[in-house]
Amino acid sequence: MKNQLSFAAAAALLFLNACVSPPPVSTSPVRSAVPEKPVASAVPTEPVRTAMLKPADWNALTGWTEDDIQPAWDAFLRSCTVLKNQPLWQDTCT
Repeated sequence: MKNQLSFAAAAALLFLNACVSPPPVSTSPVRSAVPEKPVASAVPTEPVRTAMLKPADWNALTGWTEDDIQPAWDAFLRSCTVLKNQPLWQDTCT
């Protein structure tokens, strides 16, 4: 029975391999590896802007007083069941 299964597995692999089609053969002449047009530079022409974090008053954050924070609090408490075992989170989760 074991030999029959091995034969069946080998036959299946051969049949599946036969289904793979070879890559298309190109009839055009071989192209040069050098592109015809120069490739655009990857270096940006303008300076890159970086984000700057600034402290803000809670009153400057519109809509925060109307937000329902209960779902976020529940998610935080659930995550603390795992995080409380990590030294950096013990005080926070307590």
